[in-house]
Amino acid sequence: MIYRLALLLTALALLCSGCAAIQASVPNNAPIYGEVYAVQIGQTMWGMKQAVAEKAGTLIMQKDNMLTFIWSVKDGWCFAILNSGSHTAVEDFAQVAKGGNMVNPRTMSDLVTWMQEHGWSAVSSKEIPTYVVAAIESSAVWLANLASNMTTFLILPGYIEPPEGARRIQL
Repeated sequence: MIYRLALLLTALALLCSGCAAIQASVPNNAPIYGEVYAVQIGQTMWGMKQAVAEKAGTLIMQKDNMLTFIWSVKDGWCFAILNSGSHTAVEDFAQVAKGGNMVNPRTMSDLVTWMQEHGWSAVSSKEIPTYVVAAIESSAVWLANLASNMTTFLILPGYIEPPEGARRIQL
């Protein structure tokens, strides 16, 4: 019985390990008006890649060194903000590693309207720094490298037989 339990827990630990941590999933439903959900890094990079490719349902907005990538997904909208002021992809994409955000269509409409009122403008991928475009387009490669270097903790059940003559302590 203990052997079967150990095998089951080992299988569950392998399934739930860091190997499956990067995926392109989003919450099942868009949040209610005014709420913001977090999305995983895989979904964030996928959306940024779609925006750079100028696919339908995407938008890139810029103000100075700030870039906002917006894309539609299921019944909501996702966005990620990137400060491209450091001029190095490593520093810029360390911000993206935290993932993007998901809101409902009304909240996104309000956000885009606010951004336009405060000097943000819609741009094409040709107008943003080339190193940002190159880094986003090669994101599948560095996401795979990131996943392979993630620390994975496995907790395996075990039992150690107490040595003969050991005293039991009652609590």
